[in-house]
Amino acid sequence: MSQKGKSNIRASFADALEGRVSVTRRPDPPAGDDRPVAEGGWGYAANQWAGAPADRMPPGCPVIALGRDGEHYVFMDSMGQLNKVKRTEWSKKTVLDLFAATPNFPIHHWARLSPPKKGDAQWIINGMDVDDAVQCLMHACALEGAISIANTVRGRGAWTVGPLAALPGQGELVWHGGDGIYRVRRGKLESAGPSAIDGVVYPGRPPVLAPWKEPVPVKDSPATEIFGWLKTWNFGRKVLDPVLVLGWIGAALLGGALPWRPYIFLVGDRGVGKTTLQNLVRAVLGDTLLRTADATAPGIRQMLGADSLPVAVDELEGGADDRRATGILDLARIAASADKAIRGSSDHEAVSFTIQSAFIFSAINPPRLTVADKSRMAFITLEKLARSRSGKEPVINDQAVGRRLLRALMDAWAADGDTAGFARTFENWRAALREADMEDRAQMTYGTLLALAELMLGPEALEEHGVPIAEPARLGQWVREQTVSERAEQRANWTLCLDRLFAHTISAWRDGVQPTVGEVVDAYMRDEPNMGKEGAQARLKLAGLSVKEDGAGDGRRPYLAVPISAELGPARAFEGTQWQGGGWATALKQAPPEIVIRDRQNWQVMKINGRAAQCLMVDLLALESAGKEEE
Repeated sequence: MSQKGKSNIRASFADALEGRVSVTRRPDPPAGDDRPVAEGGWGYAANQWAGAPADRMPPGCPVIALGRDGEHYVFMDSMGQLNKVKRTEWSKKTVLDLFAATPNFPIHHWARLSPPKKGDAQWIINGMDVDDAVQCLMHACALEGAISIANTVRGRGAWTVGPLAALPGQGELVWHGGDGIYRVRRGKLESAGPSAIDGVVYPGRPPVLAPWKEPVPVKDSPATEIFGWLKTWNFGRKVLDPVLVLGWIGAALLGGALPWRPYIFLVGDRGVGKTTLQNLVRAVLGDTLLRTADATAPGIRQMLGADSLPVAVDELEGGADDRRATGILDLARIAASADKAIRGSSDHEAVSFTIQSAFIFSAINPPRLTVADKSRMAFITLEKLARSRSGKEPVINDQAVGRRLLRALMDAWAADGDTAGFARTFENWRAALREADMEDRAQMTYGTLLALAELMLGPEALEEHGVPIAEPARLGQWVREQTVSERAEQRANWTLCLDRLFAHTISAWRDGVQPTVGEVVDAYMRDEPNMGKEGAQARLKLAGLSVKEDGAGDGRRPYLAVPISAELGPARAFEGTQWQGGGWATALKQAPPEIVIRDRQNWQVMKINGRAAQCLMVDLLALESAGKEEE
């Protein structure tokens, strides 16, 4: 039997013996049992503990006071779950709910006593003194102080802890599996029930993946099997795309621990295997993947809560009304950089949330994607499957593949001996992409996916697949060439604004011809005989624009004058866009100063449609040169 087989059997046997981590069952003797703890009692009589009844929490209290968040007192209850109590909603049932796993505890420690019966020396416990219990619990939260649940509580998924946790991709990796907290130390998996680490609370939640108990080195990682299946799809980029999808699976598991969470969009016609590919991802990730085909952004946000679990949205199609899709894409964009978002609640209070999940989408016709979306995602095009592959579902026979992949990533996270670790591997990829003059967001997006793929497969396997990882000087340029069409759509705001302006059709021309602004500008530059500069100028003024020339002789330069005023400018060209209402002026001011002139004061005042207008002056020759450089 292979060493890998022996390792799997040992881990399976350990699972059968131990099961999953669960909340430790606390002793809960009957109320009033004052026998010593060693004999199964409380060790003291009812109400007789240091700090009774409300100065401090009783010793070994199964309910942990976390603090107060606005109107709510916040606890980790006796089941290890997060529990919020509004200040106006305290009752006996509330206290019993907090102590549901240890119902005798509150009765013993906040006992309501009746005088002893005749001939009996002991007072009789006839219930719980609710006021004393509530006072103690509220006081304990007050001692902890004000907290923010959004910043104090972490749900299921991967996170980093320790002094280096604030640095990108560093810190100690912990996995919150819902009913257990796991981390790898000195090659061994350590586990505990829901608890607090470094002042951050990891409350109990429904269970998801638990990491494999035995180490999983790269050579034994299920990533090889998964990658083999991925290569059976007909990707647009045969080498790069399956690597990016594998990297995304790694990002799906490590979402909350990563400095950046790219999202990927699977695009292709019917029958290319988009849904089947999502099924493969689901087979690997199991219940860790939150999957939906019909959801709204608020629904996804509420479903995630404090979790950093991945989200899959199938059939996120574009249409006449993209508002639902736009809301979901907004969530993915926030999640990429873990920015904090603030929304109003039904109680008219501001509610903040941070999402740290990796998203995967699929569609035949995607909704309209902004530049901000495109710079945070990898666009994966799927083409028609070969007849021999069509209709065949990938089969993941190993039910523990997700658990073993998670453990492999946990083992590879930190640098150790020959293992580079995520932080160093990620920075190596970023450096290669930076050398190739790729923008910062492209470095973050592709660098994250490629670094995770390398951690899971190893550099040798990537090299064999066709990624030139052994040639660092060529590597970044290779990725740049592979992604040129995607990045071409990630153009600067000011260039997109000019594109919109140049594509605008000039209407109501007296000879029936309705050319675009770009066509008229081009005619002016070439001084076309059938229009001439004078005719071009007249057409441009119908669109609220004008051309001005400056200089003399061969140094004479044409400038397109774009009024700043929303009333005088080309408002019709920007109706229904993000540049409407004069927003075009803000966008054009973001251009390099040698292309858009904005500091020559009176020289920029032009007479358009009978009125003087302050304009931004677009140097048409400089714009043309910049376009050639981009090509």
